[in-house]
Amino acid sequence: MSDRHPPARQRLALFAEALGSASTALRRDECGDPRINGKRGHVYVVSRGFLLSCVCESRKAWTYAKRALSFARVTQDGNEKGR
Repeated sequence: MSDRHPPARQRLALFAEALGSASTALRRDECGDPRINGKRGHVYVVSRGFLLSCVCESRKAWTYAKRALSFARVTQDGNEKGR
Protein backbone atom coordinates (compact mmCIF):
# COMPACT_ATOMS: atom_id res chain seq x y z
CA MET A 1 0.00 0.00 0.00
CA SER A 2 1.44 3.39 -0.96
CA ASP A 3 1.05 6.64 0.94
CA ARG A 4 -1.44 9.14 -0.38
CA HIS A 5 1.04 12.04 -0.14
CA PRO A 6 4.79 12.17 -0.80
CA PRO A 7 6.85 12.27 2.44
CA ALA A 8 7.55 16.04 2.35
CA ARG A 9 3.92 16.95 1.78
CA GLN A 10 2.80 14.42 4.39
CA ARG A 11 5.18 15.88 7.00
CA LEU A 12 3.93 19.39 6.21
CA ALA A 13 0.32 18.25 6.45
CA LEU A 14 0.98 16.80 9.92
CA PHE A 15 2.78 19.99 10.96
CA ALA A 16 -0.06 22.17 9.65
CA GLU A 17 -2.55 20.05 11.55
CA ALA A 18 -0.51 20.32 14.75
CA LEU A 19 -0.39 24.11 14.33
CA GLY A 20 -4.12 24.25 13.78
CA SER A 21 -3.68 26.07 10.48
CA ALA A 22 -6.36 26.20 7.81
CA SER A 23 -6.42 23.33 5.35
CA THR A 24 -5.94 25.86 2.54
CA ALA A 25 -2.59 26.96 4.05
CA LEU A 26 -0.87 23.87 2.63
CA ARG A 27 -0.03 24.73 -0.97
CA ARG A 28 2.80 24.57 -3.49
CA ASP A 29 5.20 27.45 -4.10
CA GLU A 30 6.34 28.83 -7.45
CA CYS A 31 8.79 25.92 -7.87
CA GLY A 32 6.18 23.29 -7.00
CA ASP A 33 7.55 22.57 -3.51
CA PRO A 34 4.91 22.04 -0.81
CA ARG A 35 4.79 24.68 1.91
CA ILE A 36 2.51 26.07 4.60
CA ASN A 37 1.64 29.68 3.78
CA GLY A 38 1.13 32.14 6.59
CA LYS A 39 0.44 35.83 7.00
CA ARG A 40 4.04 36.59 7.97
CA GLY A 41 6.03 33.76 6.44
CA HIS A 42 5.97 30.12 5.43
CA VAL A 43 7.22 26.65 6.38
CA TYR A 44 9.05 24.13 4.19
CA VAL A 45 10.18 20.56 4.86
CA VAL A 46 13.96 20.08 4.74
CA SER A 47 16.06 16.96 5.27
CA ARG A 48 16.46 17.42 9.04
CA GLY A 49 13.11 18.95 9.91
CA PHE A 50 11.46 22.17 8.84
CA LEU A 51 12.57 25.54 7.49
CA LEU A 52 10.63 28.49 8.88
CA SER A 53 10.76 31.75 6.95
CA CYS A 54 9.50 34.83 8.75
CA VAL A 55 9.02 38.31 7.31
CA CYS A 56 8.96 41.19 9.80
CA GLU A 57 8.32 44.87 9.20
CA SER A 58 10.80 46.17 11.77
CA ARG A 59 13.83 45.16 13.80
CA LYS A 60 11.69 45.16 16.93
CA ALA A 61 9.18 42.79 15.30
CA TRP A 62 12.07 40.50 14.30
CA THR A 63 13.33 40.53 17.90
CA TYR A 64 9.91 39.42 19.14
CA ALA A 65 9.61 36.83 16.37
CA LYS A 66 12.96 35.29 17.33
CA ARG A 67 11.82 35.14 20.94
CA ALA A 68 8.58 33.39 19.91
CA LEU A 69 10.58 30.95 17.76
CA SER A 70 13.11 30.17 20.48
CA PHE A 71 12.50 26.44 19.92
CA ALA A 72 14.14 26.78 16.49
CA ARG A 73 17.72 27.46 15.47
CA VAL A 74 18.18 30.74 13.57
CA THR A 75 20.47 30.18 10.58
CA GLN A 76 20.02 33.52 8.82
CA ASP A 77 19.64 36.47 11.14
CA GLY A 78 19.19 39.11 8.46
CA ASN A 79 17.73 42.53 8.77
CA GLU A 80 17.05 44.13 5.39
CA LYS A 81 16.82 42.10 2.19
CA GLY A 82 18.85 39.21 3.60
CA ARG A 83 21.87 41.29 4.61
